[in-house]
Amino acid sequence: IMPQQEKITKKLDFDKRARIEGVRILAKAANYSVDSFLDSGSYIAADNSSQLIFFTLPAVASCNGHYWNFFAANTGKFQIVAATNVLVSDYGVATKAVNFGHGKEGEGCRIICNGTKFYLVGVNPLGSAVQANVSYQQG
Repeated sequence: IMPQQEKITKKLDFDKRARIEGVRILAKAANYSVDSFLDSGSYIAADNSSQLIFFTLPAVASCNGHYWNFFAANTGKFQIVAATNVLVSDYGVATKAVNFGHGKEGEGCRIICNGTKFYLVGVNPLGSAVQANVSYQQG
């Protein structure tokens, strides 16, 4: 008998639960270029309290359906940088970069992409505390 032709004779065991092993956390102590495929779905931590860390997003056209979670693992500050005016902040403002510069552990956001723009969503702290910054350039 072929496997697809066998009858199922066991009852389903609803007492067993699916187990989620966890999420991928990438701790970065220096500037980092985000990989559109390998890093998608990851939590990327700014893990350096003594310097500003730049997270550079990949080319927007290669990222449709990808997302990343960024946060401060300590009192560090970080900036998420994209190509000119493709990063849309919480108030619909298209910008090049967004700062998380309050030095508070746990501060961060999620960035999602539709292939033409990056969208800043799920901001912690509330969006009013996030600074959109287009004049500060990575050097």
